[in-house]
Amino acid sequence: MKKVIVSCTLLLFSFFYTYLCSEILIRNNPLYLTIIKNKSLKEKKSINAKVSLNEVMPGKSGKKVSVMKTFNNMNKYGKYDDSLYVFHEEKPSISIDNYYDKYITKGNKDKKNVSLIYTVSDSFAIKDILKTLKKNNVNATFFIDGKLLEIDNNLINKLIYSGNEIELLNYDGLYEEETFKNSLDYLSLIKNEDNRFCFSPYKRDSVLNICSKYKLHTIVPGLIINNNMLYLTKENLTPGLIIKMPNTVYSLNTTIDYIKSRNYKIVKLEKLLEE
Repeated sequence: MKKVIVSCTLLLFSFFYTYLCSEILIRNNPLYLTIIKNKSLKEKKSINAKVSLNEVMPGKSGKKVSVMKTFNNMNKYGKYDDSLYVFHEEKPSISIDNYYDKYITKGNKDKKNVSLIYTVSDSFAIKDILKTLKKNNVNATFFIDGKLLEIDNNLINKLIYSGNEIELLNYDGLYEEETFKNSLDYLSLIKNEDNRFCFSPYKRDSVLNICSKYKLHTIVPGLIINNNMLYLTKENLTPGLIIKMPNTVYSLNTTIDYIKSRNYKIVKLEKLLEE
């Protein structure tokens, strides 16, 4: 029995010694040392979400060098190569997901992205809007009344399979907790994913309170475009802008064309607000 214990101990020590020697060799390898020396030039620090009195704006993830994976990657080719760095994501320590009790009025400003959002309480014009979005290779975010979820399955399926984003607006125009929660559960089941956002045309605490209870971010648009005129200009078209669109195709083509002409990209809310 003692011989077995001694043999096992020697074997474990042998493994440990081999591992230790390997670590020492790697950490003194010129390739490893070069990676360590240059890694700070390749990394990007995460940016925390900006929090004010009643608003929060998304932060941004950073990237850190995975040193050993990078070393193994370069070592296979026997040389240092900038294109062979391996990174892992570093999330901001302060995120919008820590603050459901604050409004979101804009997305990240570091990219020229904007979002188009719609509020839908009936199916009027939605079919034409979807066709126009598809023709322009653009996706939007639709906030759907819970009552419409119950009575128009065809519309909801069209929205889901069109690649657009769908969130809950309210139930029959109201934010009564029981019907709101039931509609949230139903929508989540239909689209097979969690709901993330609420909508309010202006800052309204009654909406914020119920949405934060269910860990939904309350979105207040930075720009509202009415049915009969455009408000989008060079001055107010800024990175991270959230645009509330009318339920008509009247201004849709013009709006999309103008945004694209200014070298902006139209993305869904989930993309605009990702960190």
